[in-house]
This record gives sequence, structure tokens and C-alpha cells, in this order.
Amino acid sequence: MHFLGKEPPLLFINKTVFVRVDFDVSFKEDGSIADDYRIKRCLPTIDYLLSKGAKLVLGTKIGDPEKDGGISCERIFPYLSNISSLSHLRFLRDYPGLEVKKSTGALTVGEVLLLENLRLFPEEKGDEKFAKEFANNFDFYIHEAFAMCHRTDTSIALLPKYLVSFVGFNLAQEIETLSKVLENPQRPLIFIVGGAKIESKLLTINNFLKIADKIIIGGKLPLDPTVQKFAKDKKVFLADLDIGGLDISEGSVEEILSILGNLSKGEGKGTIVWSGPMGQFENPDHRKGTMEIAKAISESSAFKIVGGGNTVTALDLLGLVKQFDFISTGGGAMLEFLAEGKLLGIDALNYKTKLLDWNT
Repeated sequence: MHFLGKEPPLLFINKTVFVRVDFDVSFKEDGSIADDYRIKRCLPTIDYLLSKGAKLVLGTKIGDPEKDGGISCERIFPYLSNISSLSHLRFLRDYPGLEVKKSTGALTVGEVLLLENLRLFPEEKGDEKFAKEFANNFDFYIHEAFAMCHRTDTSIALLPKYLVSFVGFNLAQEIETLSKVLENPQRPLIFIVGGAKIESKLLTINNFLKIADKIIIGGKLPLDPTVQKFAKDKKVFLADLDIGGLDISEGSVEEILSILGNLSKGEGKGTIVWSGPMGQFENPDHRKGTMEIAKAISESSAFKIVGGGNTVTALDLLGLVKQFDFISTGGGAMLEFLAEGKLLGIDALNYKTKLLDWNT
């Protein structure tokens, strides 16, 4: 696997590089970006490649067309074009076919091309033939979308098979930090899993039983019958919901604070990994569970990791983001990596490693 920053100094000069970024942001009611932390985490990689004389093509997805009808990257273009290194940014609505070939061929050193939301095109749904053809437009592939590493999207799982690929700076940090937790965590190791997406968390919870000292499950997850079976395990605590069903109960909050024990008082070591809010935190009336747990974790002396868009948004709302040691850009991807020790999108970066001989 190749890591960006360790390549020969002249490798990227005048080369066309596809960077799979993660600009998957949410928006406020006024249309402005709600949280830009994922965009900011991609910028060091973009700046580095430009400083090395590369011509860049950025690809990302925004939202889920099946749920939101499809969001155009045109909505984030004004924000991006105000970033100094992206002042020469161009936007291409057409993703597949000849338009991309024409546009990439016309790029000059220092220019950056932003493609339309990749998920608006059927070719992004695991199209191997398209991946092979699309790769002909580029010299290299850079992966900087950790949150998508557990997905089968063409730009994540297939495109790297046909290009010499590199791990971007943020992805490298994600791999390094989470690998330490997986291989040699400070104990006790506590996982806190919340939110509402049960289908992506069942397997990870089951695997966490092998490595965790305690697993706390909140949000809507305990309502699912398949999750309730974990209650039999002494390592697991299932939080109850309050009467309204939109936050965990007072009793559950107290129990969780008790579980965190000395860690929440700044005593002792340990590791806490959190993904998924405890309730509908967007509403002040249903924010208490998430707020109390967030405060307790932030005050602990444990190594604190949080991941997932909603959880990070909640911490930002509470002004506690800086109290955490590491903010992962992925929620489901973070949990799956810690449960499995690997991810499809990371494994895909190994296909053409042997074809680049830096000693010749």
C-alpha cells in the first residue's frame, strides 16, 4: 500500500490525479453548510498534490439520492471556490463519458475539476466495466474518503484496481489511530453505540464483544429485537427510552455515568469509542441524554474517539468537539474497521502496488 508523502519527489508533476474526497456535508435550512469538518480534513492532501505539480479531479458523493432526491455538488461549489487552494476550481455536471475525458485533457497544472455528485449516476453502483474505462482518464488515484471505505461504490471499491493508488493524509491518520485501538487499547475499552441505523451496527456489536470491556447501546437501537439479545451478555448495557421515545431515560443516563465510573471523573486510563447520539439531539427537549454522556466523556482522562456525522454535529452543538482526542470522519466505517480490522475500500488500494517500482 502506498502512502502519500513517501513517493519520489517528481512523481506527480503534470500528472492527472483522481482524488476520491469526502465532501458529504449536511445543510442548514438557509442552504449553507452545517458542518465542514470533512471538507477541511481533505484539504492537506489537496494542497500537497497541487504543490507537487498535479492536475486534480475531485469526486465525492453528497447525501443519498434515494432519500433526498439527489443533491448537486453545485451547492458546495461557492464554499469550495473560496478556499485559496481551490480558487481555480471548475465544476463539471457530466460525470461519465466523453465530457470527463475532454475536461481532464484540458486541465493545466494547478487546476482542479470538481465532478458532479457521483451517486447521481448509475455507473457508481459497482460498475466494473465503467471503472476500467474511467481509469483511463487518470495517472493516479488518491483515497481520502474514510467514511465510504465500507461501501461498494465504483469510485471506492473498483476504480483503485485500475490505477496506482495512494492513501491520503487523513485516511492514513484514520488507519493509524484506529489500528492502535484495535491492537493495543488502553483499558478498559468502552464502546458507546447509538443512533437509529441498526442494519449497519449488528455485526459490529457482535464482534465488539470479543475485544470490549463494556458496550453501551442507546438511541433507537435497543428497541430492535435483534439487539435485545445482547442484553444477556454482562458486557452489554441497553439503555431505556423515556416516555416520549426520543431520548434515553434518566435512569439510563445515571447507569451509563456509573459505568464510565472513574473515567468520567478524570481518574485512570482507558479508551472510549462513541458513534451515534443517544436521542433526537436536534431538539433541545430530547438532548439531555446525548449532552450528559458527551460531558462525562469529555471530562474523562481516557483516550476519546468519536465518529459519525450526527455525533460530531451533536458535539459541535454542545461545544465539546475539542475535548475529544480524535474525530473520525466515519461512523459506520469506523465501527466496521474496529470490528473487522479491515475495510473494502482500503483493501482495494493494494491491487496495483507492485506495479510502481520506485527503485528504477
